[in-house]
Amino acid sequence: MLAASGPDSPSKASPENKIRMEWLHAAPGRTDLPNAMRPKCHRDKKHTYVSMYGRLSWDQPAQTITTGFGSMGQGRFVHPSLPRTLTPHEAARLQTLPDFYDMDEEKGRGAWAMVIGNAVPPLLAVHLVEPLLDALGTTVDEADEGATLTAATRRDRMPPASSEVIRRRMKTTKRRDTKPELALRSALVAKNLRFEVDCKINGGRRKTDIVFPTERVAIYVDGCFWHGCPIHGTIPKQNRQWWIEKLEANKARDRATNEALRSEGWRVLRFWEHHDATAAADEVHREILAIRGKAAANGQETD
Repeated sequence: MLAASGPDSPSKASPENKIRMEWLHAAPGRTDLPNAMRPKCHRDKKHTYVSMYGRLSWDQPAQTITTGFGSMGQGRFVHPSLPRTLTPHEAARLQTLPDFYDMDEEKGRGAWAMVIGNAVPPLLAVHLVEPLLDALGTTVDEADEGATLTAATRRDRMPPASSEVIRRRMKTTKRRDTKPELALRSALVAKNLRFEVDCKINGGRRKTDIVFPTERVAIYVDGCFWHGCPIHGTIPKQNRQWWIEKLEANKARDRATNEALRSEGWRVLRFWEHHDATAAADEVHREILAIRGKAAANGQETD
């Protein structure tokens, strides 16, 4: 059942549009309004935008989602099975925005429409960027680290994958939203902590996994392989020397990131992917409470 308001509720339709939506759902196969039921300004036979006032179909591609998805007069935005327009949550899914995307109810419907309608679909970006990275001869992880080498130099320096299985594994390596990251975020949310994710701090080149801006706490969830875990870290036998240099460079970059943030007054917490998410969240919670307590003692306000 839809909520009365919020990202899972449709916009309120006018009496005229309610009649139009009910007509579209009165019989199977009705996806377009006849001219007689359209507003006068849309009855011109030369009008090419026939999708206006239209109904979506379950088995057909959806129309491009625009900022007007809450109005049937701005596109084919009537729900396939219900006499209403799309909810912000449904429109976000059609744009392939992930369900964990924060649709803050305080922002209001207009703000959601702007974000969703103007977004480049993330899934489209993935399908465009991954072949590009593959053509450049790099991996998702290397692209994330902001390598300064030219594409030609990177191709020369990077050894080929030892097998097709390894190549596919490297190609599909997630840069963000890994299972350990999602587990820690869920544990933090359970403690009623609000935070930002995948942010650049103070103009830095590398994004931080979880950020508490007010408390100035930066959190990283490091993969055991890419960041050289002393317990679970491994070095591939194939192209061993290259990997030794690569992983040492990763660890050096992590140390430099820590030092840069700490010099600017940030508290940096790092957890390995094998760390228990609940225990890590407990540590973060204690740190946040300590910082807030100190700020309150000094007469400062925190969220």
